[in-house]
Amino acid sequence: MLETVQITLLPSEIERFWSYVDIRSADDCWEWQGARSARGYGIFSAYGATQRTYRAHRVASAIAHGDTHKIILHKCNNPSCCNPKHLSPGTLSENTQQAIREGRWNPPRGERNGNAKLTANDVCTIRRLRDRGIPCKELAVRFGVSAKHISRVSSSKRWSHISPHNESLTTQQGTRHHDDHDRHNPNRRTDRTP
Repeated sequence: MLETVQITLLPSEIERFWSYVDIRSADDCWEWQGARSARGYGIFSAYGATQRTYRAHRVASAIAHGDTHKIILHKCNNPSCCNPKHLSPGTLSENTQQAIREGRWNPPRGERNGNAKLTANDVCTIRRLRDRGIPCKELAVRFGVSAKHISRVSSSKRWSHISPHNESLTTQQGTRHHDDHDRHNPNRRTDRTP
């Protein structure tokens, strides 16, 4: 089911809204000329019955199509576009899938994820030790994660971006390198020995 957002604008606000849009031909992107978010989406503040700030493309869709869906997809992949021909209602899942297809989806993986408890070197070490028959439970205690997580790491269901047994990540002595992120992340455990 598509979630909706109430967008109520006075006629004067609709006129003011379109004054911020660079309207071109019917097939071109209509760029928002007003304030934008850090991600490039147009921002429109309505001061009529309620003082609210909306993303400009949602307002354009509401004015043109009468819909007030919470998620409005851009067919043109341009966050500042307000051309109603380029906008359609969608779900969060559809929006995410569109971002993945168009190469805009780049969630932090591995050590870039602030919640990671393992490092790339830990992952390589876990995989080598599992190949030697060390039980998941034993490694879970050693690395401070669950046995299930150890199993997923060793089978590459987690940390799949790290190639199995990447020896270049560890030194010859088997100790791990600490980068600035490791030193400043309080969630990182540094008392492990591979």
